[in-house]
Amino acid sequence: MRTQKKILAGMVILAMAIAVNATVYKYFRGGLMIRLLQTGERTIIDLPIEEYLVGVVLAEMPAGFELEALKAQAVCARTYTLKRHFRHTGHEQEASVCDDINHCQAYVAPAAYLERYPDNEWAVQKVRRAVLATRGVVITLRGELVEPVYHSTCGGHTEDSSAVWGYRHDYLQGVPCLWDSGSPHYCNTLNISMAEFQRLLGLDQKKPLVIGWVESTKNGTVEKIAWGNTIMSGHQVRQALKLPSAKFNITVNDETVAVTTVGSGHGVGLCQYGANGLAEEGKNYRQILHHYYQGITLYRVRY
Repeated sequence: MRTQKKILAGMVILAMAIAVNATVYKYFRGGLMIRLLQTGERTIIDLPIEEYLVGVVLAEMPAGFELEALKAQAVCARTYTLKRHFRHTGHEQEASVCDDINHCQAYVAPAAYLERYPDNEWAVQKVRRAVLATRGVVITLRGELVEPVYHSTCGGHTEDSSAVWGYRHDYLQGVPCLWDSGSPHYCNTLNISMAEFQRLLGLDQKKPLVIGWVESTKNGTVEKIAWGNTIMSGHQVRQALKLPSAKFNITVNDETVAVTTVGSGHGVGLCQYGANGLAEEGKNYRQILHHYYQGITLYRVRY
């Protein structure tokens, strides 16, 4: 198979990749088809990529956001989708992507969306405009597709990929984000009983709950936390308590525990509420993407 780098750096049409990997790509009225695994029904459907992206953006970002923010989201989703075509995804029947948000991207068919929100035809049309206005645009670094991760709310500063996942990408470095403070997920507090807190974390309920020490990144994400001789990662605590993010502070009271979180999601890459704030200030989708992904180049592939 021709490499990603040759395809993108040389700006050759994506049909060359399609011809090589015909089991994944095929033309449909001049467009590119992708295979989507619908995890609920365990069925696979073929969709033109731009139509698939309308469903992704509808599911991943509020349609009430600014058009330029929706465009930025569309480019991220397109890059993510095409990147999956260049490597084995492990999906059934050679599907390119699935609709499981824990594995790929969320997706809702526009028709299903309108059944749920019959008065929101405007939302579908707005998202469709954002997708079509950026048709073929992808995010690259040195001629290769990036991993365009994104999240809801970073809480004032995005995170380095190395701090969250242990591997470094030059384009996934933390950057200031002063535009997401209006997010409903910016700051939340969970109050929970001492006994339930210890149960969920698997701590000995017969012993007093004492925080030994906490290690956090410079941007506030908890990396490790010690309860006596028990050491847990911030991610483990987040999962156990179903917290919106791993940026949290814990206050132990007499019989309760207060967990205050900042942001929602892993905090790496594009901050969706931050992107909307930038768009409200007049930034276009290209400027938004260059803020959250360092040193990138935007290419438009043709299919």
